[in-house]
Amino acid sequence: GVVFLTVAGGSGTDVDKTSDFVKRHEIAWTVVFDANLEVFALYGVRGTPTYFVIDEQGRIVKKLIGEQPYERLAALLDMVLQK
Repeated sequence: GVVFLTVAGGSGTDVDKTSDFVKRHEIAWTVVFDANLEVFALYGVRGTPTYFVIDEQGRIVKKLIGEQPYERLAALLDMVLQK
């Protein structure tokens, strides 16, 4: 299966802004707020958005940095679902 997770944080972002954004855009998956950017540092995030595909063993199999066209994200999701 596939699990979607958003980690929010960074300058100009706070819990209230993140919560408002999630509600306004009706985001249905898990969103966590990383106030100290610990998760960002752990995964080497240098810019946002950054997309990761992490396999069932917890290994990063794909990392995309920056805005991505729908077609590229759809192809990535198809690849994951075929495995």
